[in-house]
Amino acid sequence: MPSFEQLLDTYRDRVITRSGACIDGPWDDGLEAAAREELLERHITMTLAFRTLLVQVKTMSQQLPINTGTCCCGSPMEGHTFYDGHQPRDEGEYFITRAIMAAEEALDQ
Repeated sequence: MPSFEQLLDTYRDRVITRSGACIDGPWDDGLEAAAREELLERHITMTLAFRTLLVQVKTMSQQLPINTGTCCCGSPMEGHTFYDGHQPRDEGEYFITRAIMAAEEALDQ
């Protein structure tokens, strides 16, 4: 498994390549190259930490019970059917799935 520093270097290279930006490129933001480098390093470190947290949350959601026993409409899941006007969906499962999807979407942008 690569070290954190190796991941940081790899991700940094990807960010620079993906954005087409260069640390020493022409900038009109008034920041010195060292300040831009520091901001980029902070961004990369936070993104890697967020990805790590996301992996842990996904793993936990697969290993721990996240079902609440209550449908998103507020009715108990037990005995809840399609005849209640919608497909029953446990609120715990629904909200953790939505949170994971939102986090993955944010990281992909």
